[in-house]
Amino acid sequence: MTIPFYKRIATLLAGFAILITGNGLLGTLLSLRLASPAFSAMAVGVVQSAYYLGFMLGALSAGHLIVRVGHHRSFSVFAVVVACASLTHAFSTTLAAWFVLRLITGMCLAGIFTVLESLLNTAAGNHVRGRVFSFYMMTTYLGVASGQLLLNLADPSGLGLFTLVAVLFSASLLPIMMAGRQSAQAAHGGSGHRFDLKAVLATVRISPLGICGCVISGLLNSSFYAFMPVFLKGIGLSVAALSGVMFSALLTALVFQWPVGAMSDGMDRRKVLLLACMAVGGISLVMVSGRGQGGLAWLVFLYAGMAFTVYPVSVALINDRIPDELRIPASAAVLLMFSVGGCAGPVMASLAVTWLGPYGIFWFSICATGALTALVLTALLRAAQKRGRRRWANR
Repeated sequence: MTIPFYKRIATLLAGFAILITGNGLLGTLLSLRLASPAFSAMAVGVVQSAYYLGFMLGALSAGHLIVRVGHHRSFSVFAVVVACASLTHAFSTTLAAWFVLRLITGMCLAGIFTVLESLLNTAAGNHVRGRVFSFYMMTTYLGVASGQLLLNLADPSGLGLFTLVAVLFSASLLPIMMAGRQSAQAAHGGSGHRFDLKAVLATVRISPLGICGCVISGLLNSSFYAFMPVFLKGIGLSVAALSGVMFSALLTALVFQWPVGAMSDGMDRRKVLLLACMAVGGISLVMVSGRGQGGLAWLVFLYAGMAFTVYPVSVALINDRIPDELRIPASAAVLLMFSVGGCAGPVMASLAVTWLGPYGIFWFSICATGALTALVLTALLRAAQKRGRRRWANR
């Protein structure tokens, strides 16, 4: 008897929601700790990019563990390791140590994302994939947004918030353990589901535009998490106001997931991707022009809302064509491409911030979304030309 889709992933999503709350708190906490005269913008970028470097390594190796011990047990392993890593931040404040710890955290989170996305994409058909994936992303952003509010529970310069992060990571195991024994279907993905270079190349061949979208979304997401707190602090916001803006921005990202996902199910996903890129680029232009001062908070909300839809639309675009037997390696390949952008994003954005000041993050976004806009327009133009040639041939 087939286990219903929602029952198979409910416990994983519950544990993931708790874990991602801790991860959202940890990312912003580290940016605030690094946003001091003692550290340069480049230091912030390098340390935060280590998370995505770890993501790359995790994407390469997570599939092996999932195949060997199953989805639920793999989740538990990754959660335990990341809890230990997060607490270790409290005992070492050197950049080298934090770089290694962010690397480990990124590896574990890549494993957790691979667990969830391989299950989601296996269970969801093309006609609902955008909405199913948007629900997953809504869970992500609700957790990350909630983590921003927890900044107010203790002084960011102390040890209390690091302890809270470790508690959340550990608590994420409770729904997994209470679920009992997982089904054989969930536990075993098949020996052919291991990640290798062929999986990456196959995914690139199947949907090159989707892969480019994942890379650009990595640039946008990582630069937002690394430098939006720095930007908000740089324009004079207090920690309480900053956490409120970050919470509201990520809550806006959550709200945008469902309508954009539903839109991508009902029309060409490439057109939805184009609209998202144009919106992010347009908002960034308003910010750097100095015309958005009166409604700065609202523009940050809209920026996050549209920027964070690039990844789910790109993943849905890829998985429309991926066969079921390649779901785990394809999920790992997608995360690898996302992490390539995520690793480069904070470093590249740090250069823009160093040269152009706090608003450099928006100049960086203009360049990133401009590149993806050009790629989408090229793909749509080629598709229109092919349709035109077919119509002409059929006359």
